Amino acid sequence: MNSPVVVLLGLSLRSEVAEALLDAGYTPLEREDMQRTMTTLRREQAAGVLVDVAKCELDVLELLLNISDVAAEMPVGLITGKEPLDESLPKVEGLSNIVLLSGPMTAREIAASFCERLDGKSQATKSSKGEE
Repeated sequence: MNSPVVVLLGLSLRSEVAEALLDAGYTPLEREDMQRTMTTLRREQAAGVLVDVAKCELDVLELLLNISDVAAEMPVGLITGKEPLDESLPKVEGLSNIVLLSGPMTAREIAASFCERLDGKSQATKSSKGEE
């Protein structure tokens, strides 16, 4: 059985976050641009997307809107560090699929917080389908 895929933006496959995702049973896929990210989301059964806002060179709001068009309920983790999100992203807090990962967090804490959301989403999907 293949492990669930998590698409990474602004994060390297060699990052501590990617290692922690691997340890938790997820397969991280690094993507650098919007087109490759959206192609991956259309082709793969991705569990979620994890974005380092400070290092990602994409327009994050545009990315979120594009993801919503493809998979409205897909969890999207936004690593914001110590800085609050830019004022151009006021709608982010109202989206139920967004996981804000801010403040001083280690790579393992970031991965653990995001995996909790992914695991919760996976359990909810299985329950709605009547799976055990």
